[in-house]
Amino acid sequence: MSMPDLGRAVPRSVGGPLSTSPAGVRLTPREWECLRLIASGYSAWQTGALLDIHESTVKNHLLHARQRAQVHSAIDLLRAVGWLVVPQ
Repeated sequence: MSMPDLGRAVPRSVGGPLSTSPAGVRLTPREWECLRLIASGYSAWQTGALLDIHESTVKNHLLHARQRAQVHSAIDLLRAVGWLVVPQ
């Protein structure tokens, strides 16, 4: 899979205040960026390349996001922020 050149399209965030999802989960701007790219189908390596950070840093951002949301998996994190709705 070839990666589009999104380097300019993805703003670089450093620190910053926590922002809250409509579902009430508070994440840093960088955690949101990593989550958005992973949810779009990019791997941790690809996400790191797009954001100019190491793959392990992406994984750490996602780990911290899961901890803030108090969930254990990426799927549960997507549910927690309201990006994944499972029909009942």
